[in-house]
Amino acid sequence: MGSTAAKSFLGAGAHVIVMDNNLDRLRRIESQSYKMVSTAISSPYNIDRYTRFADVLVGAVFIHGQRTPHLVYENHVKNMKKGALIMDISIDQGGCVETSRPTTHRDQVFVKHGVLHYCVPNMPAAVARTASHALNNVVLPYLLRVSREGKPQAWLNSTELQTGTYLYQGYCTDKNIAAIFNMEFNELKKLF
Repeated sequence: MGSTAAKSFLGAGAHVIVMDNNLDRLRRIESQSYKMVSTAISSPYNIDRYTRFADVLVGAVFIHGQRTPHLVYENHVKNMKKGALIMDISIDQGGCVETSRPTTHRDQVFVKHGVLHYCVPNMPAAVARTASHALNNVVLPYLLRVSREGKPQAWLNSTELQTGTYLYQGYCTDKNIAAIFNMEFNELKKLF
């Protein structure tokens, strides 16, 4: 989502700075944008430096199966320009901006310290038809495989199905999800 947002803002003529802690990702974004996107390693110093003059801050942090850590703190938001906009795309996992809280499609923004916050969870719902087609294109091959091979054989033959299954017949099969929701973890292969 972050690189897509960067490309969209770049296309609108914005000066875009992407921060990440993964140097390979930063190099890829630079290459794909023909070096029109500036990049920086995500560090407390750089976050403090760049939030001070940002017109729009897009928070797009995702750690699979875990709550998103706050990387932008309230003191950063206080130091942002009045009227700036924060789009916390990470809000589904708790948000990466300390002042973020979930908003709705009906009541999309709130103001904190003079900064607009847009924190709508499940943003693909805003473009439901497109999101549905994309989801269908990704999920259909797996459904066809399950219908062809049956269960549990499809899971036993597919690493993708195994790693993508969080719940199976009422049992939690993902360690991170089990820890987050204080559920008992069950190894998927032992349930077959």
